[in-house]
Amino acid sequence: MPFLFQWEDINNRQPEFGVYFDEDRNPITPKDLWEPDFVPDESEWPLRYWQGTKHKTLPDFMNLPTFGTLVVNERARDLFRCLEPNRHVYVPLELALHGGEVAKDRFWLFRLTDLVEDGLVVEQSDISVVKSSVPPYEPGMYSTPKISPKLTWKSEKIEGRHIWADSWLKRKMCVSDELAAEMRRQKMKYIDLTEGEVV
Repeated sequence: MPFLFQWEDINNRQPEFGVYFDEDRNPITPKDLWEPDFVPDESEWPLRYWQGTKHKTLPDFMNLPTFGTLVVNERARDLFRCLEPNRHVYVPLELALHGGEVAKDRFWLFRLTDLVEDGLVVEQSDISVVKSSVPPYEPGMYSTPKISPKLTWKSEKIEGRHIWADSWLKRKMCVSDELAAEMRRQKMKYIDLTEGEVV
């Protein structure tokens, strides 16, 4: 059974991070980072941020100032790699933590680079088709009015996967029941799982 995996804005206990600026006051961060499948060039690694809140401990899953940026710690990264080796990209981060410590080799930006094509059953999901705003106005993405929509997947499209998203709904990452169960067993923080369906 698939689960919609959300980590953003699920509570007010999430730590917050800030960006650095160059001498011209431009933020030092890759401009396309908001795209869930965008991988910054390795010349920009590690990505650097500073902690803007007083959290003494950081959870397994967090987000950066840019929307759609999943950060994982070592425990979460190792679990993902165990179930799906060599499939996704983990961009190293350098985080200046509250209190002065600089965390290196402890947190990574997770990039979901293997998207599912035509994996959702539109009629049985809380989604709608959005057409392009320019001619020839062809369908090009899905939208959903709900924060935690029910998603129904085609079984043949997600078979053997543990972490995935549809290419037309990149921001809604899903996980397998096996991965969801392991997240819960390890009491990982912070996660929000909404059960979906498979046909």
